Amino acid sequence: MAAQKKRKFNINLLPQEEFAASTTGRVLHWILSTFRYLVIVTEMVVIGAFISRFYFDSRVADLNEEISQKQDFIKAYSDFEKEFRLTQLKLGIFSQISDKNNEVNPFITEVATRIPNDIRLTKLSVTSNALLDIQGNSLAENSIGQLISNLNDSNYFEDVAILNLDSKSISPFIDFTIQAKVVEKEGN
Repeated sequence: MAAQKKRKFNINLLPQEEFAASTTGRVLHWILSTFRYLVIVTEMVVIGAFISRFYFDSRVADLNEEISQKQDFIKAYSDFEKEFRLTQLKLGIFSQISDKNNEVNPFITEVATRIPNDIRLTKLSVTSNALLDIQGNSLAENSIGQLISNLNDSNYFEDVAILNLDSKSISPFIDFTIQAKVVEKEGN
């Protein structure tokens, strides 16, 4: 026996001749070939998504670290921001008080120019019945007397009197309260 040819067996469960020519056979052949390509494309998309996940995970980690650093930076400057806003509020109040149309302005200026150096004012107010109340403290009684004398010399005030004088043993300061009547002028 000479070399026998090897026979290849090709097993096809779908009949080629009659079935392939029928509508059902053609539809089945189209579905099998088309969906094979759809499965391959889908697998490529899934593999691409899996690989890109590593990039996006590292990017998210970098962004989270950047956000954390910026939050720390903002927290570090929050006290400064609060103090800055408080200062702006105080400046706004001061600008309202020192407005030229405000009738209190000449009195504040007059008192400010007549205060001795070692006196610190804690309250300055003008009541509705034209009385000026000044509260403050000083290290020396002579400075308080000088302030009273300076206010008496002013054309804006009269009947300057000290209402309260208090020296506490725990503090070197002398607390005082002075009251003066505001003189009405033609320009006011």
